[in-house]
Amino acid sequence: MSAAADAGPGDARRRLLLAVLVVAGATLAAWGWVLVLPLATGADVWPILAQARRALSDPSVLLRERYLEGLWDGARFWRPGLVGFAAIEWAAFGEAAAGYHAVRLVLAAAVALLVGTLATRRGGRPAVAFGIAALAVLWHPLRVETIPAVARDADSLFNLALALTVFWLAGAREARSAGPLVAGALAALLAPLFKEPGLLAPVIGFAVLEPWRHRDPRRGRAIAGAAVLGAGLAVHVAWRLALLGTLGGYEQTWVDLTRREALWASFLALCDHQAFGLWPLVLAAAGLALVFAGLGAEDSPAPAAGAGWRRIRLGAWIWIAGMLAAIVMSSRFRSRYVEAALVPLALLAGGWIAALAARAARRGPGAWRLAAAVAASVAVALAVLPGSPLVWRYPQWTEAARIGERVLGEVARLAGEAPADGAAVTSRLGRVSLAARRLPDDGGLELALSPFPYKVAEPEGPRTGSITTVVIMGQQTLEGFAEMRALPRPLLVRRGPPALDLRLADLEPAVSPPVRGSAPAASSPSPRPAPGTPAPRPGAAPAPR
Repeated sequence: MSAAADAGPGDARRRLLLAVLVVAGATLAAWGWVLVLPLATGADVWPILAQARRALSDPSVLLRERYLEGLWDGARFWRPGLVGFAAIEWAAFGEAAAGYHAVRLVLAAAVALLVGTLATRRGGRPAVAFGIAALAVLWHPLRVETIPAVARDADSLFNLALALTVFWLAGAREARSAGPLVAGALAALLAPLFKEPGLLAPVIGFAVLEPWRHRDPRRGRAIAGAAVLGAGLAVHVAWRLALLGTLGGYEQTWVDLTRREALWASFLALCDHQAFGLWPLVLAAAGLALVFAGLGAEDSPAPAAGAGWRRIRLGAWIWIAGMLAAIVMSSRFRSRYVEAALVPLALLAGGWIAALAARAARRGPGAWRLAAAVAASVAVALAVLPGSPLVWRYPQWTEAARIGERVLGEVARLAGEAPADGAAVTSRLGRVSLAARRLPDDGGLELALSPFPYKVAEPEGPRTGSITTVVIMGQQTLEGFAEMRALPRPLLVRRGPPALDLRLADLEPAVSPPVRGSAPAASSPSPRPAPGTPAPRPGAAPAPR
């Protein structure tokens, strides 16, 4: 029996308090800087809040509307959990950005606590396993696209639901009550409401329960839990197909393609994880299921031994292969698409190094054991620290958010000063020209921005030292912002050339006073694009949500 099992309730409570304090301190040390970021981090935040505010007055929006309906016509997703969560945040914080960022830090800390606790179940030294697993999840650079951006709550909530699923279901067999089983099944069925990859959560939960392997009196409980997960997954899939016509994805237009081109596009759609390609996700899910099934295997707590550890190691390698395949086949890679890979990798690293430390303590610090433990620790440090927010604060997030905040503020000011006679009010924000004009026929608002900023800021690696930022705005951002700020509707946006590599220095000097007159020549009228359609770039796919 392990020392953890011998400890009394008082010792367990003290260790839990210490773990919470360690994770809270590590979260603030790495990510505390996001608390001062504006609300305009991520291009989706205003459309998300606009839909969320509608849901506050009409909750049926959560069931009958697809994600960003009316604001992003090219996307076919359904995320009622995210919209409902955003509605609660809006009701609590309004436009106080610090509240949204603080909630995201709490979600990140909760995931780290759960993963660290799961790592201690593989034997070895619990403190070592917890520390390595929790800190790897918190400090890894893969999280830099999720934690700073208000619009990325879908990823934060999905990760939490997945961690809760495994945490509760992995201990459901040993529990005397059905509470962990019920809680784990509920978490698994909530995960698809936040983001489409959450459809894998019930499958993973089924693998964790392993109802086909039970031969004890609790086998009926495991079978019942697996049946609930299967039925819930079927309901999720049926509702999505009825509402969206697909499980989720971007609309594909193949009308102008030849038969050969259409076949090739179909093959790529099956491989590209952005189009929810099948085989990379199935491969990754199979590996992840093996990892989590190993957590519940009843074998000896001997470090790095037993059926459970063999499954964890095999599953981790399968998961890595699946995620690498998804990345290679993807048209555009985003780190948040593989952020969930941190969970099995952190479990593997934490449990393995803790096991090596336990062996060295029992058998003496043999040279090879000590060298292996040191090598493993160095490998984890090298994988985590160079791009970690501990050493690189990714200043492009702050810069892009300030640019978006400044331009949106000027848009709101011009909208309020546009006269009713249809004359244009123009202004200049550094190298960005803006114009606003009331439409005489319907009282709507015409905006002209030149250059038109559309591209989302992408964090770059810390080794380059480069800070490439562009305005985090686009058609859907302006639509959502107009609805939230009660600007005249409908909103017509006329585009100029796209703005690339825009920096705060490019917006100096300060905002010029508005002038009544014609719109800038660079903002000449162009056909209105479908809402949510970004400015075209040759060979580029729409940026996934």
